[in-house]
Amino acid sequence: MRRLRARLARLTSAEQAWIIGAGCSLLALLLVLPLILPGKTFSTRYVHDMMIFFDGAHRVLGGQIPNRDFHSPLGPLAYLLPAFGLSAGGSFGGMMPYATAGFALLFLPMLVYVCITRLPLVYAAVFAIFALTLVVTPASIGEVQPSYGMFYNRWGYALLALLFLLALRQERGRAYPVADAAVAAAVLLLTFYLKVSYFAVAAVFTVALLLFAGTRRMAIYAAAVTAAAIVLIHLFWGATGAYIGDIRMAANVTGAVRASPLGLAYMIIESTAMILPFLFVLALAVAKRVPWSVILLCGLMAAGGLLLRNQNHQGPGMMTLVPAAILAGVALARAAREAGADGRGFALAAKLLVAAMALPPAASAVQSILVHGMMAASGGDARQYAAEIDRFIAQEVNRPAKGEAGLEKAREAYRSGSADISAFNATRTEGTSGAIAQPEYFWTVEDGAELLRRDPRLSGKVLTLDMANPFNALLDRSAPVGVDSWYHAGRNFNEATYRRPEQVFGDVDVVMVPKAPVQPGSHRLLGRLYGDHIARNYEPVATSDYWRAYIVKQRPAAG
Repeated sequence: MRRLRARLARLTSAEQAWIIGAGCSLLALLLVLPLILPGKTFSTRYVHDMMIFFDGAHRVLGGQIPNRDFHSPLGPLAYLLPAFGLSAGGSFGGMMPYATAGFALLFLPMLVYVCITRLPLVYAAVFAIFALTLVVTPASIGEVQPSYGMFYNRWGYALLALLFLLALRQERGRAYPVADAAVAAAVLLLTFYLKVSYFAVAAVFTVALLLFAGTRRMAIYAAAVTAAAIVLIHLFWGATGAYIGDIRMAANVTGAVRASPLGLAYMIIESTAMILPFLFVLALAVAKRVPWSVILLCGLMAAGGLLLRNQNHQGPGMMTLVPAAILAGVALARAAREAGADGRGFALAAKLLVAAMALPPAASAVQSILVHGMMAASGGDARQYAAEIDRFIAQEVNRPAKGEAGLEKAREAYRSGSADISAFNATRTEGTSGAIAQPEYFWTVEDGAELLRRDPRLSGKVLTLDMANPFNALLDRSAPVGVDSWYHAGRNFNEATYRRPEQVFGDVDVVMVPKAPVQPGSHRLLGRLYGDHIARNYEPVATSDYWRAYIVKQRPAAG
């Protein structure tokens, strides 16, 4: 170990930069390949969430513009990247693996730049592993089971981590404030067009950088470039105002702070595995008298992490604490060196604490990547309730309570048409996520698609009275304009905040009403809000085991 340290200490800045660049690139390749090689997606939860982005990607490839032709509080990048994935992968099953590879290609140059210019080798290695696994893993934050659920949250955290570390002074090479500003502006723009809550944290952090002489010029350049780019993009996109309107509508439903004080306290408690090491690193930094600016910025990162954790649907963990701890650890080592004090013990302790924060989630991410690759390649495990639509393999975590017979009993519960959730829940084990199992949801979608195919009266644009609207994408039909990307009660609409029926149904030819919805609360509220409009303007024409289909009556002539 001593010999290795001595050898690393003799490396020139150029050699260190080459090692970092090559190492990051190789790691990214090794992480992405298990996702894209099988040509399939394997998921254990949130399959209806992926149907939302399948629909959105299909719309984009069909020429629709996010926030202009369909509404979403998520930014257009949340649909453009899946659209790239759907085009490159050639199927629903290839959509998210290729979308992830596309985002990794955007992310990698910025990661390499930040690691080369800001971090010593050990911290660069830890940060690269943490950030790249966060970007590539198919699991949601705080989870291990592959799902691709809420992928935009993982990408938002990774982008914020890059911006946070730009607060550090240059580690090696010449200073390039323009290049720093370009990376900062890229983070601001990507977060703005991905999910605005991450942009809000990034914007506040950028404003804070204006307070300090070492980062002021970078922050000014970044803000100017970001503002100019938003104006330029608006000239081509033309939907910035509509995007902000969609965000405001969702904010009116959810509020700025979702959790109660008790809920926030619980979020802090469940994240103690990250919070405690972070506080220890911060205490060591204070003991070594790092600049007060470091402590302030670390506090901003921690506060931003808690606010994002409050807004997100995710498992335990505050991902912003890892770059915050790295910032404090690097500043600690520099302060010790500049003071001429022997701070090696403090510096080593900080490195170990940062590794204790960053490597466990990275290990979980690698596990998810490997499980995804193996299960996608093998086609899933039929003994564990597997199903497949267009190479997207959905498998419930828990098995049916009564073995293979439970599968057929679940089907029979649907075919009764009673939508009695308790009837088919009785065929399953405790703890399965959602109102219905993922394979069960696929059965309902397959049944609805077959109904739409075989009845020529159902040949128009479809709206599903449920959370997701998958049929236009599955059947390669034009999708109706003016609708929301998804309908989730309490998240993007409620009894008081929703779109007028005339706006929602103005371009809808067929309404599909599920007998067993994937999101019962959203389905019931949609029925209350729009049931009268459907009854007046649509007529029932067909039914199947799981669906009731309505077609529009004669629309009045325009003008």
